[in-house]
Amino acid sequence: MEVSHSRIDQNKQIKIPDKILDMLGLKSGEEIKMTVVNNKLIVEASSDPVDDLTGIIEIKQSEADKLIESEEWY
Repeated sequence: MEVSHSRIDQNKQIKIPDKILDMLGLKSGEEIKMTVVNNKLIVEASSDPVDDLTGIIEIKQSEADKLIESEEWY
């Protein structure tokens, strides 16, 4: 686990250290998603490549259930 400290400046901005950005695979200028859970700030890349695939394949629920129950998909 990486621990780093930063300050909130007068413009209410936080500088994220380069080491943390590298660990997250983020670069300057990229959009991020921030979530607060149990008083903790979670910072993630804004778009997950898997999320971009949502809705590409349409399948009936019954077909999905059969596929999940079978061992053929993994």
